[in-house]
Amino acid sequence: PVNLFVAKFLGNPQINVFDAEVRSGRLYIGGADVMSAEGVADQPVWAGVRPEGLIADAAGPLECGLLRVEIMGRDTSIVFTHGSFTGASARAIVPTAKNIDRSAQTVRFSLNPEKVHIFSKSDEVGLNAAGGEVK
Repeated sequence: PVNLFVAKFLGNPQINVFDAEVRSGRLYIGGADVMSAEGVADQPVWAGVRPEGLIADAAGPLECGLLRVEIMGRDTSIVFTHGSFTGASARAIVPTAKNIDRSAQTVRFSLNPEKVHIFSKSDEVGLNAAGGEVK
């Protein structure tokens, strides 16, 4: 998407938007170094992450509060919170084969760079409009 406004209308469930920043070619969400943002100048940004772009990963850099797990056939919806998320709760869609501990307080994620969009905070224009790592 060319801007954050468009990104919010594309896809169901809706894109997750995090308050983030780019420093030294890396994208940080809530202080956690989550992926490369090579080619994007150091600045505060909005990080838009598609629900299928969050990969449940016990060693992942993004630690979130687990609210609930909903099994939907071949997919599982993980509803979570994070201090940098711009809404009340965010959603990840992962394969049901991934066993998620429903009793856990937290869940960790890695990001699929092809499902992450970085937007300027000043004008909400996409800085990597095609998604994926910026080169």
